[in-house]
Amino acid sequence: MSKISSKTFDTFSSWSYIDRFVFIPTPSTDLDTFGGPSTDEGLKFIKNNYGLLEFSVDFAATTHPSLLLYYGSFDEWNDVYTSTDNCLERLERASSKLDLKSRGSAVKEIDSLTELRFVGREMTRASGYVYFTSNTPQWFFFVISNCEPQQNGADAERCANEGYCQGPTIARIDYNFTNGSSLSKKHFSYDVFGLRAMYIVFFTFQVLLTITCRFLRNVLSQLNKYHVTVQLLTCSVTLAAVSHLFSVVAYEELAGKGLEHNELHSAASFLFNLSDLLMVYLLVFLGKGWTLVRYKISSGGRLKLTVLMTFTLFSSIALDGWKTAGFDTATVVFFYATPPGVCFMCLRTATALWFYYCCWTTQKSFQTKRNFFLRFKIFFTSWLLARPIICVACIYGLDDNERMKYVVSWDTCMLFIGHAALVAMYIPNVNYNKGFPFHKVSSAMLGLVQGQSASEYLRDLQANGQGRDNNGERDESRPPPQQRLQNNEGALFSVRQAKSLMKSSGIEMYQTMTTLKGAAEDLITTLRDLDDYEGEDISFSREQFRQGGSGGQSMADLEQF
Repeated sequence: MSKISSKTFDTFSSWSYIDRFVFIPTPSTDLDTFGGPSTDEGLKFIKNNYGLLEFSVDFAATTHPSLLLYYGSFDEWNDVYTSTDNCLERLERASSKLDLKSRGSAVKEIDSLTELRFVGREMTRASGYVYFTSNTPQWFFFVISNCEPQQNGADAERCANEGYCQGPTIARIDYNFTNGSSLSKKHFSYDVFGLRAMYIVFFTFQVLLTITCRFLRNVLSQLNKYHVTVQLLTCSVTLAAVSHLFSVVAYEELAGKGLEHNELHSAASFLFNLSDLLMVYLLVFLGKGWTLVRYKISSGGRLKLTVLMTFTLFSSIALDGWKTAGFDTATVVFFYATPPGVCFMCLRTATALWFYYCCWTTQKSFQTKRNFFLRFKIFFTSWLLARPIICVACIYGLDDNERMKYVVSWDTCMLFIGHAALVAMYIPNVNYNKGFPFHKVSSAMLGLVQGQSASEYLRDLQANGQGRDNNGERDESRPPPQQRLQNNEGALFSVRQAKSLMKSSGIEMYQTMTTLKGAAEDLITTLRDLDDYEGEDISFSREQFRQGGSGGQSMADLEQF
């Protein structure tokens, strides 16, 4: 996506890749209406409506460089780029050639720069422009070469017969790609059309969602329910908003000044992947039932989750670094078609299957929340699998110049949908999330009250016979179940009264069992103490007490004492 850019070459290679760009289709208007491209009016029309390349090349005066243009599909380009052909053979396969030492329709000016020297060489400057005509959007690849013979005669014959005309490339090129004059298209390659507006829209959405999370944090903190899962959701939403902010700034700079900031794009990509990873962890935690139906995950489950989080985190960092370091615009058209992209899709698919398994085991263990976990499992498993499915569909169903904008747009949209769905479920006291168990369980039962475990909370609750309010906390204003039944002696039993009676009976049974358990433990302790004698003569010891022990005390004395 380089638009206004520059590159310097000081290499022994005689054929060097510069950049790529997708130009828009050509307008149907005939340029002769404006007097042709050589007139000022015609040039203005070209700049406003055509794909245009403006260039200025400073090259060593002793070399004979050319700008080569290749267009077509990526497969055709890769056949040239990865071939073992020499420079002259690659030059012959170019779609167009601009000889920088000969004035023509593209090269407008050639100046000798006697005052400018580069690595001890005199330089020559060639500048001009070229516009592109095409019925459909096309990839164009730009190369600088130094394959031409420097003079006629023996040198030209040697170049043609032996291929020894290839020389080093010593040049500096400034270039500018444009697609018309519209602010939303001018400096943008066709394959990223619309991303600027998309990021502005979703940045606004993510900011609103971040504000909602802030409000949600205050509400849940007052209820003592601002659990780690809610914190993960808040962090994920905030990171996505910051990621979109970086993208908005980068695309605004590109739209206004034509300058591409790769560091902003890299930072935005890293934060987006981190936000997505936190979302995945949150879903796995909820799939295990943490804060929904259990206040603590088993030790085996915690070990598995630790392994999963460590593996996915370091794998994502490695894949992101691989993408950044190994992304060659000359060969890579679509990240998910590269080896790191395929690895990422496989990792995402494996994570989705693991999440499904977690939900299935939780649903099997807690039948009372079966319907909720069934819906939760289906929706978010589909959400996790959406990215690999969309990427595969784009690889096989879209052209090279369409894939990137569709995949980026879908990724951004799906992350927002996942965030919005979870934020909506965590908002308490709303009708559409009554099935979300988080609001049905008290914070103490989830282990969130410092200094009191869940079992202690339940024991205390049962001992006091207190009820709970809608938030799961104790309701001191409500009398115990027995008193509520006594107040309604004359009335027939309702379902609520029957439940209260069953609950009070269960509490009494629990207290009885606790008393029996304590008595059994005392009995076991007494038996163990008796067993410590190991066959000693108990009657002898009693006789000793009757006659007086070693301390001179008789049994009568002891009884008197």
